[in-house]
Amino acid sequence: IRTGDVDLVANAVQFLLSCLYLSKGKRRTAAELTRQYLDEQAPWNIDMDRLSREIGYYREHITRSFLHAYNTTPKQYLQTKRMNAALECLLRGERICDISEMIGYQSTYAFSKAFKKHFGLSPEPYIKTLGFISPADAAAEKWSAYVEKENLKNH
Repeated sequence: IRTGDVDLVANAVQFLLSCLYLSKGKRRTAAELTRQYLDEQAPWNIDMDRLSREIGYYREHITRSFLHAYNTTPKQYLQTKRMNAALECLLRGERICDISEMIGYQSTYAFSKAFKKHFGLSPEPYIKTLGFISPADAAAEKWSAYVEKENLKNH
């Protein structure tokens, strides 16, 4: 058997096994398996090749099935999950550099760029448009008000 033949047979076996995948007597679609994996186990920065190996379907089939079922691609779905998780962290007052690392970005710059692409603004201006005041900003405002009050008392 030649190397090309082995790859062909391996791909055929993978395809047949993916067609036979049954869970508790109910056949689950590639979209369902993918969403479950993305929701429960996937690292933030998974690529389609790894996702294909984990789910047991070809990447093209996963994408088509997911798009048909959820009107988005697995990549877009995961990106939305990442950005929503980042927003939750920002609202808790976590630092941007910590958030970017937690959700799998190599740099704060890359995270800020992706955040801006998703929400239309970079993280800090976006939070300000929501009227959110970080704990540090709230403390600074209280301190400024206190100092101003004391200055008025003394004059």
